[in-house]
Amino acid sequence: MKDKKIIPSDKFIMASGKTASFEKTSLEAAANGESKLPKFSMLAYTGKMIDVGFGDPVVINLDGLDVADGKAMPILLNHSSSQIVGHSDVRENTGTQLSLSGVISADTEFSKTVVNSAKNGFPWQSSVGVEIVKARWIEEKEVFKANGREFEGPAYLIEEGFLYETSFVVFGADNDTESLVEAKKVEASLNLEKKGGSNMEDDKKAIEAAKAAEKAAEKVE
Repeated sequence: MKDKKIIPSDKFIMASGKTASFEKTSLEAAANGESKLPKFSMLAYTGKMIDVGFGDPVVINLDGLDVADGKAMPILLNHSSSQIVGHSDVRENTGTQLSLSGVISADTEFSKTVVNSAKNGFPWQSSVGVEIVKARWIEEKEVFKANGREFEGPAYLIEEGFLYETSFVVFGADNDTESLVEAKKVEASLNLEKKGGSNMEDDKKAIEAAKAAEKAAEKVE
């Protein structure tokens, strides 16, 4: 039997993401200098087993994923809290897949890059940031269920997590381009029962970005 596995503290979970789509009329309005904010939608995670570079695949349990319903959530460029693009206002977690939509509400050079590139046909992909709260190592040949599917170990099962941002990115991590997931580093074993702490500077920036997105949402309303 293998020893208890630990997610490397210097790594992030990555998987590919579906191409983000934009509402054509809102893009045209933005290009013409009109006030209507560009809208977008993303298929963030399909519920599948994903290869994230840990040596064994990962499954994110959507039933245990908190997507902060009813709150504005930051939309960034390349997971950088200093590159704000907008915010998502609708997130749909069906238990089998995660999708979201929102508006390009930030008045930044990065939002202009995303909108203008999309108008020119650039295929932006999505990438969500998920903070791991609880995870478990699945032994080889052990069968487990998640997201309406049946899987077989070895694998890492992220049992609980918190969605804290979504980003526009250029590349997905695999050829299927179905989802791109990033999880903040974990500094404790996978069967940790309570949320592990982190003093990362990016955590503070993410909170600041979340507050900025909430203010932007209030202006839109």
